[in-house]
Parts: sequence; C-alpha cells; structure tokens
Amino acid sequence: MSPTAYQNLVQRLNLVRTKNTRNTVLFGIALSWAMALGLGWLLVILEASFYFSPTSKILLELLIVLGTLYLLIRYAIFPLLSPPSLETLALQLEKHFGGLQQQLISALQLWVEKDQPNQSKALIEAAIEHANQDTSHLNFDQIINRRRTQKAALVFVGIALFSFISHATWPIPLESATQRLLQPLTAFERPPDTYITLKPGHAEVVAGEPFEIIANLSGIVPRKAHLFTRENETQAWTPLTLP
Repeated sequence: MSPTAYQNLVQRLNLVRTKNTRNTVLFGIALSWAMALGLGWLLVILEASFYFSPTSKILLELLIVLGTLYLLIRYAIFPLLSPPSLETLALQLEKHFGGLQQQLISALQLWVEKDQPNQSKALIEAAIEHANQDTSHLNFDQIINRRRTQKAALVFVGIALFSFISHATWPIPLESATQRLLQPLTAFERPPDTYITLKPGHAEVVAGEPFEIIANLSGIVPRKAHLFTRENETQAWTPLTLP
C-alpha cells in the first residue's frame, strides 16, 4: 500500500500542530507577562500609598511570582513539552469543520491496524485516500485561536503604557515604592504627609510685648489647623482654629 496519502495527511496535521503549539506558547508568555507587569505595578502603586510591612511585601510578591509561574507553566511550558496527539487534533478539526464523518480519526486509526491479518489493505488505502482528498481544500489553521493571543498581547501593551504614563506623572513616589519592594525584608517608616516649621522656635518674651509666630507648611497643606496655647504649665491648652 502506498503511504503517500497517509504521509500527506500526517504532514498537514503535524504542521498545524506545530503552529498551534507555537501560538499557545506565545499566548502563555503574553498572558504571564501581562499578569506579572499588571499586578507588579499595582503593588508598586499600593506600596506608594500604604507602606506595607515586610511580611505583607513578601507575601504579596510571592503570590505574584507563583501566579505568573502557574500561567507560564500551564499555557507555555506544558503545551510545549506535551503537544496534543494527532488523534486529538483530528477530533478538534472534525468538530470545527463538521460533516467529515470522523474520516480523519478513522484514517489515523486504520493506518495503525493496516498490518493486521483480518484487515483489508485495499479498503484501508481507499479510506485514507478518501479522507485526504475530502480534507485537502480545508484550511486546518482555522482551529488555531490566534485572537486570544492577540488580546493577551494587547493587554500587555496596554498595561505597559499605563505603567509608563503613571511613572511619568508620579515618578518620585513610584520609584521610591519600587526601591522599597526590592528590599522586602526591610521595614520603612512612612514619612509624615505634612511638615511644619515654626519660627522663631524657642523664645523668651517680656510680658505685654507683641510676639509673632510663623508656621511654614510643606507637603500636604490642610485647609485649616488648630493652634493650642496656654499661658503657663498649670493651665489647660486652649484650641484656636486657624483658617
């Protein structure tokens, strides 16, 4: 029996399997990179606001790393090391196109049984030739889901653009947060939001003489402030609201 029809069929199946595996690997890489960049940058933004403790930083960073590794192994490494069999691919093609009446899977199975004494080689050859001819006009590449790979790549690009824009808008806090996250074992104290400088500071004033206090505020300047005063240490503090 001439193996030409079978070889042609298997060659087409192997080709689409290679393309499908490559597409799946690219999807896994794009998806894992998008997750790592997105969650990583979100963690940077949160760190800039909340100053996480070392335990929280380690836990959150570990979750991001494990999640990224899971996606990379699940959608990139595993499909690369264990691509689908030709029989599985044949079933996918028959489901996608319909009307093939299991010709592809039957051709693959019949070829394995061609040397059995109770099998008719002529009938097997005819079935394989028929399957090859009936599917020769079909584009097997249609079962490759390239759209999800494109979407994953677009998500990654979108997250990268958002990261770039947010860094350009808020560079110093985000760079500081990144440095703190790169040192997860170190505890950092959150600086005060408002700095107050009083002038003249400590001073002695003669009773009845005018005295002026100047307060310079930097950072987040509140709309109003409370000034507490007392004339001696035995009196209670008297609040005075300043606009």
